[in-house]
Amino acid sequence: MSWSPDEPDDFPDDTGTIREIIDRGPTKNIHFFNHIPTDNRELAKEATGITNNQGGVILIGVNFNGEIIGLDNSEEIYHQSIETLEEYIEPELSYSLRIIDIDEEEIIVINVDRYTQTQYKTIHAMEKRFYMRGFHSSNPLRPTEVASIIKNIE
Repeated sequence: MSWSPDEPDDFPDDTGTIREIIDRGPTKNIHFFNHIPTDNRELAKEATGITNNQGGVILIGVNFNGEIIGLDNSEEIYHQSIETLEEYIEPELSYSLRIIDIDEEEIIVINVDRYTQTQYKTIHAMEKRFYMRGFHSSNPLRPTEVASIIKNIE
């Protein structure tokens, strides 16, 4: 398991940093879910696309327009998120996860590290499908794209 309760030095955990992320809106490195997706694979797909790109942040409890909605059951969603990321993604994903209180609402912040382990000579897959983060969502890669990425791993 590559999840760690220890936060990296760059973990976005202060209100100002979270607000900056929200103000940027969804990008190749930022994704918002207003709640945990009904289909857990959606969370795994976005995390896979983000790690295969440059790493980034997923916020749960913030809608696509950047409105902080919050979560009523953040502790349950916290554990469900860990289970989802561990179950669906190969090889193991490196990430940190935390519940943050902002504007009197609890949200979940998932800091997804960029995939840099070259010993596998592969990239992350979700249910044997490879994804790369586009501007607003993660998209499946064609076999030629996967081959090209793997060839360029140093």
